[in-house]
Amino acid sequence: MKSKQHGMSFWGVMAITAMTGFFVLLAMKLFPVYSDDLKVKNTLDVLEKSGNGRSREAIIEQFARQLDINDVRSVQPTKLKLEPIDSGFSADLTYEVRVPIVYNVDAVVKFSHHRDLP
Repeated sequence: MKSKQHGMSFWGVMAITAMTGFFVLLAMKLFPVYSDDLKVKNTLDVLEKSGNGRSREAIIEQFARQLDINDVRSVQPTKLKLEPIDSGFSADLTYEVRVPIVYNVDAVVKFSHHRDLP
């Protein structure tokens, strides 16, 4: 009989499995949030590259239409704040998304984007 045992115990394996499961669950819950944020960034890039001389209402309408096309439900078009500048508008978009993880535990993810629109 050996004097020392080697390897992990059952409880060690269970702890590693539980931690791995938690991080996989977290990744599965947060991936759609970050995927939507990439779509929002692309939408703002489209607004930045599109023509100049648009009104505030036209920009917000185009933003809302692009969000609808990209199936982004976590951002409301009213969150887009437009301030007039010399060459057009300064667009600021700040929003947060709350994702339920387990029971009463939520993950809150905050995003902030800025673009100067011609």
